[in-house]
Amino acid sequence: MASSPRCCCRWSTKQYVVAVLIVTQAATAIGVIFSVLLSPAHIAFAIANAKTGGGPDNKDYYYFTLVSINTSPRTTVKYKAINFEIWYSSTGWSAAQVDTLPGQWQPPQNMTNIDVKAEYWRYDVVGKNSCRGWSSPNVSLVAVIAEARFKFGQLISRPYTIRVTCPSVNFDDPNISNSLFNCTG
Repeated sequence: MASSPRCCCRWSTKQYVVAVLIVTQAATAIGVIFSVLLSPAHIAFAIANAKTGGGPDNKDYYYFTLVSINTSPRTTVKYKAINFEIWYSSTGWSAAQVDTLPGQWQPPQNMTNIDVKAEYWRYDVVGKNSCRGWSSPNVSLVAVIAEARFKFGQLISRPYTIRVTCPSVNFDDPNISNSLFNCTG
């Protein structure tokens, strides 16, 4: 009677360790590639055309243009929400929100202007009170909080929150209303 051939396909411990290391390196490489491809684009913000004035409804408003600069060579960006805090003192601020966002993806290496009209509403953090009215904000710090998604090819990232501040935005001086106030974050 012939004996059955012995199976030689049994792995040694060393082969299992090498296989696990190769799979781990492949998974890490795939994770790094996706992380690089879906990382946020390089976005810069600036405030332009800052001024104050009355509206047709007899209310007072801040008017300005948010300039969004997508410096990424390949990644597009789409904003889901953009909110502002206009700080006119260390304890007083006004909130604003963009009602009409650009509906399309902002292309790579592109500058997009978003017009903002914010009702002048003051809130005092210390006094915990708010009031409508005008007291000439002069030079203000504008905080921008944007929620955005990024797209590389057909891959779309998770939502990212972008926070920047635009110091020394002058809403009152008509001589510098066309100045560009860069934001940092």
